Amino acid sequence: DDRSAMAAAATKAGVTIPVLQDSAQLVARSYGASASGEAVVLEAESLTTVYRGAIEDAVEVAVGAPIRQAYLADALTRFNAGSRPAVEYARPQGQPWRHQDSGVASYRNEIAPLLQAKCVTCHRPGEIGSWAITNHATVLAKSATIRANVLEGLMPPWHADPAHGKFENDFSLTPQQQARLVAWLDAGAPREAGVDPLETVPPAAGLWPMGKPDVTLKIATQKIQALGQMPYAYVMVTNTLKTNAWLRAAAIRPGNRAVVHHALIFYIKPGSIFQMLLDFQAIQGGLNGYYAGYVPGMDQREYPAKTAKFLPAGGTFVFQMHYTPNGTATTDATEMGLYLSSTPPSMELK
Repeated sequence: DDRSAMAAAATKAGVTIPVLQDSAQLVARSYGASASGEAVVLEAESLTTVYRGAIEDAVEVAVGAPIRQAYLADALTRFNAGSRPAVEYARPQGQPWRHQDSGVASYRNEIAPLLQAKCVTCHRPGEIGSWAITNHATVLAKSATIRANVLEGLMPPWHADPAHGKFENDFSLTPQQQARLVAWLDAGAPREAGVDPLETVPPAAGLWPMGKPDVTLKIATQKIQALGQMPYAYVMVTNTLKTNAWLRAAAIRPGNRAVVHHALIFYIKPGSIFQMLLDFQAIQGGLNGYYAGYVPGMDQREYPAKTAKFLPAGGTFVFQMHYTPNGTATTDATEMGLYLSSTPPSMELK
């Protein structure tokens, strides 16, 4: 189970092909593997099993040393020659695995809460998810899609590698959660009688989860094409405050959540045209002057306690907008709400 140990073993064995870790045992279980030291040979196009079982084994004979049976090598040699292996299954000699799941999970007590925590934020009416999880029936109808996306690591969308540390706002599934969810789907996605927890999911937060902002700024209406990819849009909005200010929070409200992939808001301080151009170029290449951001599922919250961001008057906000067309031509007019601090902070948030 330890990735570094696997890498060391692969290096010691001279393995040159990619080695992938099946932490949730999803791939292995799909092909019936159940013990350490077990090999599975697949036909590349159909992904059907050619051989499964022990890599090799020692067979006792009446006289002399045991005869070593190279099952895996024989299977590969025969398959490459266009024939089936002489032995298509040989019992592995390794230790049986400890399965990540034990029995079928409860829909009400385990699966529905898991979907609410990891999926429903985006997969609800009006959000960026391509379909809405509104009850058990919608999950059942999409069970094959859910299984495939979990198996491929595409959903929930989280690409940070836990080997490099713990991250905030982690929407990924643990190996055990992956195994439990897929096992439940494979069992036919059963549910208990009674109230469906997914039908009682609270609606999305109101217009401004932190309350009405002190200042609201809106970008000019953007036209979103129906299909294809769109380059990032950089939309300028003038800071309407006439005096310098301290911000305790800045919140983003997408105008059209179904197509807003993310929004990052930067600030160009007042200055010469030349300096403002330099600032804009820096924004395009990094996070210089970053003030606020939005991605689906992100909580809108105040800046850390005793901190605030300084907002000099006379500058310009730059909204970096990333849109994902969803099949229908539409528009967006995203807004940002500014929450002012009445007193200077103990520490300036950079």
